[in-house]
Amino acid sequence: MLLKKEQFWQRIQKKQIDPVYLIYGEEEFLVREAVERIKVAFLGPDAAKSQAHFLYSDEVSMDKLMEFALTLPFGNPKRVISYRLLSRPKSADKDIVSSYLNRPVKNTILVFTSEEADLASGFFKYLKEKAVVVRFYPLFENQIPEWIRRYASQIGVEITQSAAQILADLVGSDLSLLANEIQKISLYLHPKNRIDLKDVKESVGNLRMFSIFELTKCIGQKKPGDSLLMLRRLIDAGQSHIGLIALIAKHFQRLRQVSLLIDQGKQQAEIAKCIGVPAFFLKDYIQQARLFNKDEIDEFLRLLLDADLKLKSSALSHDLILDAFIFRLCSSSASKSISF
Repeated sequence: MLLKKEQFWQRIQKKQIDPVYLIYGEEEFLVREAVERIKVAFLGPDAAKSQAHFLYSDEVSMDKLMEFALTLPFGNPKRVISYRLLSRPKSADKDIVSSYLNRPVKNTILVFTSEEADLASGFFKYLKEKAVVVRFYPLFENQIPEWIRRYASQIGVEITQSAAQILADLVGSDLSLLANEIQKISLYLHPKNRIDLKDVKESVGNLRMFSIFELTKCIGQKKPGDSLLMLRRLIDAGQSHIGLIALIAKHFQRLRQVSLLIDQGKQQAEIAKCIGVPAFFLKDYIQQARLFNKDEIDEFLRLLLDADLKLKSSALSHDLILDAFIFRLCSSSASKSISF
């Protein structure tokens, strides 16, 4: 049975738990969150660690998984078994799991997880017929702030809309990093349970925003060595390689937008609202927007897209790809020596 993620969350909230699941998709954090929510809904928040089992296909074969699932634990307590498929299931695996899927063990929830699943054939097609199947896609950029607010609510914290927006801008779309930042801010503010714009700026903003502006400054000045230093600073701060490309791209897109709005004669308050940044960051955006023309920014965005594609498809080291990208930016004909 295929479910949309909204339907899945509704069923979990109502504690309507199914015996077998396939949870898959490119957004790994949401897949892990789904498994955790199933576990808590079925076992309760205070369940013993022995009631939740996390197994991996490179360590436990499908035969061993079925043997484990069919073996009732002492006292027959409830349990959740999560099985991560790290490679494409074999054709014989369908036959191995068929008897279990037709008669799942009472008090046991079996959750298969995977990054990819071809539901049109083989093992996954059979799972689609016998289990609840949910796919989690990466969130769109405009969905990130609302996800931040929902996640904060789940851990008992309120975050304002403007604070959620700037947190998304500073950290990017990596949900694991965002969750870590929200947890760190909430611990820092305890016992206060409301995160506002000032809290995000003090806890996260200074380092990340300083680094991204310093990075673009060095790129504009054709300083590859300093640019790489700023790049390493952002990576050391916890930013993923792909997330960093998205963060830089968003920055240049905003510079382009600011430049257009200035040409249209817009006031600063209106510009800040249009690009979705707090007023205290706008001065830096305006300063940099005046130092890059439209063609330069378009060239940078083209190079960013190229780097993003290489990060997602190439077997080369991510560090090597980013280093080469920085050198290309600094040597691009669009880039010019400028002073800040």
